[in-house]
Amino acid sequence: MLRSPYKYFLLTLLMIVIDQAIKLTVHFTMEPGFVGQIRIIGDFFKLHYTLNPGMAFGMQLGVENGKLILSIFRLFAMFGIGFYLVHLAKKERMKVYSGA
Repeated sequence: MLRSPYKYFLLTLLMIVIDQAIKLTVHFTMEPGFVGQIRIIGDFFKLHYTLNPGMAFGMQLGVENGKLILSIFRLFAMFGIGFYLVHLAKKERMKVYSGA
């Protein structure tokens, strides 16, 4: 029995929404750095709120709205990859139906 690929796309979207909600909650409720740390397991495991000014490894675009540009790019990339994966799943489904 073949399953719809859209439920996986929606599950992924839900995970991204939850991730962003947690990040916004941390941003508006915690103090950056050691001041606002949360101890989970004593001094062994603590959460710290830190900001990354750019993308991976701290690389930056070097323009005023670089962070915004990167965020918009990530959104377009996420939807583009998601729709491409749905397209591939449908294409594979067509092969199964045609007996190829």
